[in-house]
Amino acid sequence: MPDLAHSFVAILITDIIDARALLSSANTPVNRRHVVRATLAAVEGLAWYCREHIREVASQTGDLTPLADMALREQTYTVTEQGEILEQVRYLSLSTSIRLMVKQATQIAPPFRVDFGETGWKSLKDAIAIRNRT
Repeated sequence: MPDLAHSFVAILITDIIDARALLSSANTPVNRRHVVRATLAAVEGLAWYCREHIREVASQTGDLTPLADMALREQTYTVTEQGEILEQVRYLSLSTSIRLMVKQATQIAPPFRVDFGETGWKSLKDAIAIRNRT
């Protein structure tokens, strides 16, 4: 793992450790929410890193279509009346992003499978809903 990626992952994990330590010292709703936020921020960061890795490998193996590349980069495009092509950022939800990554990873390594019927997937989606509450 390159140094930058290692540092990135270390920061994400340290944030979770710090949030859990705070929760251990004071089990309050605010601290529980902090653990959820830190954990999901780590999941999102790791998902981004994984997406980039899948793009790189798929590109090297010839399995990356232009459409998949745009989706993995969360990009789309539009064409103006003057014929100019404009790139646009399209945010993917975490669950959509994970499904996209799994589908692309399966094309690179066909034996790779994820069972989205497992309770862990539902737990992740529930945690996302909790984090997104206002």
